[in-house]
Amino acid sequence: MQTLKEVLRTVGLTLCMATCAQADLIHRYSFKDNADDSVGKVNGKLMGGAKIADGKLVLENTGKPSNDPALSYVSFGERILPKSGSATIEVWFISNSDGPFSRIFDFGRRGQGYIFLTDNEGNDTARVAITNADWGEETQARPDKPVNDNKPHMAAVVIDAAGGKLRLFVDGKEAGSGEPLGDNTLEKVTGDNHWLGRSLYDNDVGFTGSIDELRVFDSALNADQINSHYKAGPAEIETPKK
Repeated sequence: MQTLKEVLRTVGLTLCMATCAQADLIHRYSFKDNADDSVGKVNGKLMGGAKIADGKLVLENTGKPSNDPALSYVSFGERILPKSGSATIEVWFISNSDGPFSRIFDFGRRGQGYIFLTDNEGNDTARVAITNADWGEETQARPDKPVNDNKPHMAAVVIDAAGGKLRLFVDGKEAGSGEPLGDNTLEKVTGDNHWLGRSLYDNDVGFTGSIDELRVFDSALNADQINSHYKAGPAEIETPKK
């Protein structure tokens, strides 16, 4: 028979396993009724014709560049990325954009560092890029299959400070083995625009499609963790294993 002290210790460990393991998740947007943050305190604002339908963020920007006053996108009032160190951005989406360089997300500012994920940089090839200034300094990674195909996908972008790598996963599988970050680290991304569906480059087209879930972690998740999240789907949280 367990003593009271042993029982309390067991309960404490159980509670820690349920809560401490999720400490790395700092923002979650599930788009059930709005673009509110269910984990942190940075809510998104629906802009233009952006709407929530069937538990998804729906953006329709066919024929609209990113500086179109009627563009549909989400704007966050403040930074949702860690200011330094590592991070993982997971997003579940369906893309049907009609031109190159539409953005699933774009955080930062030209000349002040940014990180973005485009569903189509041309020929329906996706690309993630991070830079300390502008496009000439970007670290880039690409998957080996298209995602702008009107089908559900999950992408995970990992800024791995300890490993010095930018990593991209699509549908649970890593594209390549990571690209060297060099000077393109999170603390160099200092710009103040934080958008879903809109590019920092005015002439890039707006994103057309839907986003089911967006999560931000303040650590570099590994391949097993990301694959586990992909298999669980956007509605379930698989706690990262420490």
